[in-house]
Amino acid sequence: MRCRCLVLILWCSLILGYGNAWAQESGASTKTLGSEAAPPGEVPADAPVITFTGLCDNGLTPANPNHGSDSTAGPGAGLPAPGKAVDPGCKTVVTRQQFELLFSTMGTKPSALTLYRFAHQYSDLLVLGSKGREAGIEKDQRFQEKAKFSYTQVLGQFFDVYMQRQADDLTDAEVEQYFKEHSERFVRIHLLQIAVPKHKTHDDQPGAKNTAKPVNPVAEQVEMHRAALSLQKQAAAGADVNVLEERAYKIAGDDSTPDTDLGIRVPDQVPAAYRKLIFDLQPGQVSQVTEDSHEYLIFKCAKREVIPVEERKKLIGWFRVREAKQALQDTVKTQYNDQYFSASGGDQQDPTPAEP
Repeated sequence: MRCRCLVLILWCSLILGYGNAWAQESGASTKTLGSEAAPPGEVPADAPVITFTGLCDNGLTPANPNHGSDSTAGPGAGLPAPGKAVDPGCKTVVTRQQFELLFSTMGTKPSALTLYRFAHQYSDLLVLGSKGREAGIEKDQRFQEKAKFSYTQVLGQFFDVYMQRQADDLTDAEVEQYFKEHSERFVRIHLLQIAVPKHKTHDDQPGAKNTAKPVNPVAEQVEMHRAALSLQKQAAAGADVNVLEERAYKIAGDDSTPDTDLGIRVPDQVPAAYRKLIFDLQPGQVSQVTEDSHEYLIFKCAKREVIPVEERKKLIGWFRVREAKQALQDTVKTQYNDQYFSASGGDQQDPTPAEP
């Protein structure tokens, strides 16, 4: 029940998340790491940083950035035919430039510790992967489907970065003009919420305290609505929202009181049906009782502010990417077999998007 309540506030379309932490750090950048001249005392770009003695190069090591690659190739394209993975006469070398190019796609900021850990994990992975090629794992249909899916997933992630960079390409004058035309989108509030279940939890449900037989559902909902109205008045008078929510769940016979803090929100992160109700609130104010399909909801504005100038460009980039993705989504009509997916949780809400 609480999950649905959180989704109410955090709801957005699945594709409308602001970028991707992995992709932003990764660098889907075209700049090659290690391509500059190495400072004094630093390992040169073409110097080996990992050497595998006894491991044959089956094409699984990072490509040499200076030699380019086939950018149109799919999973596994361009690899040599699988040969022997382990042989005493083989040696495989990974240079600093190759290693840093690979590491840059992992989305982790480089440090001595992360580089060391990744190098050891990568070494183990490369040995197992080479043996997998030798064993013919690539011929397994499940492997091929997984590789195709992973390839598509990474394509989408890098395209997400590409779109974000285009969206962020704004002058200060454009940012100021956008703000003047859409100032209502540049407000953020620290939002609290009291959720009052519409129905009580009974003895046949986990965490129930009510052992009596269920009452008339309509009468039960009326009782919980009255409780919500009472709690709203107490909240408006300054009562602690955490205490009030505990009281609501106690009335409902449920001891799993959820968190009341929904964090910082901008209007575009709130469903349109609730946007005015929430963003008309001033600090300390409490909304009237509203509802979703499972709960009565009361919102409180803990803090409110206009987004400062230095943060507006990034937020506009987020707006532009969301709108571009929505336009793409709208051009493709997707149908799902309800008979199949209803048994797989078809009534679940979309996942929560990333925050701006």
